[in-house]
Amino acid sequence: MTFLLLKQLKYFTEVITCQSFTDAAEKCGISQSAMSQQIRALEENLDTELIRRKNRKFYMTPAGEYFYRHGLVLLDEAERLKKETARIGRQINQRLRVGYSKYLHGTELCRAAALLSEKYPMMELETAAGYAEELIDML
Repeated sequence: MTFLLLKQLKYFTEVITCQSFTDAAEKCGISQSAMSQQIRALEENLDTELIRRKNRKFYMTPAGEYFYRHGLVLLDEAERLKKETARIGRQINQRLRVGYSKYLHGTELCRAAALLSEKYPMMELETAAGYAEELIDML
C-alpha cells in the first residue's frame, strides 16, 4: 500500500467517524476542500464510490462500509508498526552500565548479563570492576 493511500484511508475514516468533512478536516489539520479532494481522489484510485453525497449530507456505500471497517484495522496495525519500530530503534541506542566491586566474583554478574542480552539483544551492556570511588567516577 502506498503512503498516499494510507493517508487517504486515514482521512476517510476520520470523515466517517466525525460524520463531517469539516470536523474531520480540522482534526487532520487540512482544509475542508482539501479533505473533499482527497476523498474523491481515493474513490478514483479505488475506482468505486465510497460515499454518496446528497443535500450536504452523506452516507457510505456498501464498498465504503467494507473499506471503513477494514481500514480501521489496517490503520491500527500501521500505528502498532510505527510504535514498535520506534521502540526497537530507541533500544539500539540504549546502553546499560553496571559497576561491581573488584572483590566480588563475576559469576552471578555473567549470568545476569547473559539473561539481559537474551531478553534485550539490541541493548549494549558495559561492565566495570573497581573500588567504590573508581566506580562512581566511571559511571
